Amino acid sequence: MLQVDPSLDGKVVALRPSQIKFKSSSAQLAIAGTFDAGQAFLNRPLVTLLEGLGIQPQRFLNLQLKATRSIRKARLSLVGAVALLDDWNLAPSTSLSSTLAFLAELSPSTSKAAFSNSFIARCLDVVVVHALRDIKYSARIPLSGCYNLVGVLDVDGFLAADRVYVRLAHKDGKTEFLKGTVAISRSPTNHPGDVRLVEAVGQLPRGVGERIRGLTNCVVFSCHGASGSSLVLAGSGACLSTSSYDGA
Repeated sequence: MLQVDPSLDGKVVALRPSQIKFKSSSAQLAIAGTFDAGQAFLNRPLVTLLEGLGIQPQRFLNLQLKATRSIRKARLSLVGAVALLDDWNLAPSTSLSSTLAFLAELSPSTSKAAFSNSFIARCLDVVVVHALRDIKYSARIPLSGCYNLVGVLDVDGFLAADRVYVRLAHKDGKTEFLKGTVAISRSPTNHPGDVRLVEAVGQLPRGVGERIRGLTNCVVFSCHGASGSSLVLAGSGACLSTSSYDGA
């Protein structure tokens, strides 16, 4: 995981010892991709761990019921179908989502005709079935107001122990800074310490944390504090989920 460092000049990459996995004479660098703030989901390992930490099963059943109702409701309109495709990141290599969004913006008669088209109807049926199967077999339940993010380290040590910095750039152009107590998990989820309560510090004032303040759609972790400690989730506020991080 690489992060932009404004203190470096030119085409320079700085690596921590923990990021060097093996020696190589190759000096080429390929960027696989950048990251957006995606929808966060539960999964079976995370549900099992949360139950072990005291979260009642009925809460997961309520979330599951809400998700299944939302999926079926999304099938009733082109706008809902687009939201379902985007939230669940379905068919990302195709233009289905953008095509449906374009058709939804046309005249009511045109969008209605497109919605009733047999090919589009079958595609939407497949989307609904796929989402419902994800819930049934993988417990992939969306978490409203939660995000799936990649993680990086505060190399300057500005953040205190159990503090994180999160700046989100939404598709509508708005910027959001998470502040307050948040629950955070990592994937893969194996140990009780993989789910914790931390404090999001919100927007940083000018002149403070200049090497991390510009980072977007990721969670910046503190390099201080003991690792592996677990915290009960009772009373947590917002929630976010990280896909991976190098916490050396």
